[in-house]
Amino acid sequence: MSAFPDDMRYAWEPETFSVTDIDETQFRFSCSVHYFEPCADRNLHDRHEYQVPYSVRDGELAFSLDETRWVVE
Repeated sequence: MSAFPDDMRYAWEPETFSVTDIDETQFRFSCSVHYFEPCADRNLHDRHEYQVPYSVRDGELAFSLDETRWVVE
C-alpha cells in the first residue's frame, strides 16, 4: 500500500492475494486494491502486480515490504 501514501481511501483485499511467480531471488504477487470514495460511482477495484526480493534464512523465506504507513492484517 506504500504506492498510495497518505491516502486512506485505498485498501488491499486479502482474499485476492496470490503468488504468481517465484525464482531464486524474488517473487511476484498480485492482489486487488479497492479505492473507496463516498460517491459510489467512483469506487474502483484494480488488480496490481508487485515484485519483491527475498532471501532464505534458517530454511524460511525472509522479505520486507514497505508498509510503514499501513496496518496490514
